[in-house]
Amino acid sequence: MHVLGMTTAVRSRGRKAQGYVPVKTVADVKRMVIDDFLHRNKGSVEEQEKINRKTHRP
Repeated sequence: MHVLGMTTAVRSRGRKAQGYVPVKTVADVKRMVIDDFLHRNKGSVEEQEKINRKTHRP
């Protein structure tokens, strides 16, 4: 949040998620956005089947 100018707080308090890594540079922000795009949740199996039924009608 500091990198993007979204806060002026000295530090973020509280628990961090398992695997938390601080984002300190703009390159870290870019890497995080690309990783999120490449590994985003595709939805449940039921949702995918529903989409497939809609798009594969005879």
